[in-house]
Amino acid sequence: MTEAVLVLNAGSATLKYALYSESLECLARGLEEGASHDVMLARILSDVEAKKMRIAAAGHRVVHGGDKYALPVLLDASVMQELEALCPLAPL
Repeated sequence: MTEAVLVLNAGSATLKYALYSESLECLARGLEEGASHDVMLARILSDVEAKKMRIAAAGHRVVHGGDKYALPVLLDASVMQELEALCPLAPL
């Protein structure tokens, strides 16, 4: 089974995604739309399973990380709280 990194970019009505190998090769990418984010994510995960891939890590792009979040970080409760405080910078 191939290990992959799942990268997500959720919009208000879409969910873009890409799967990358450890060597940063793009294994798959796509766009889901026309359903709730839960349904779109379920479709993506179904595609991952069908391709015999296992998600080793996942990342999600945020619209605005303020002054503090310009690079990737591990998500925890503290980071979530700080990102939620930035919602007024990109309310949608």
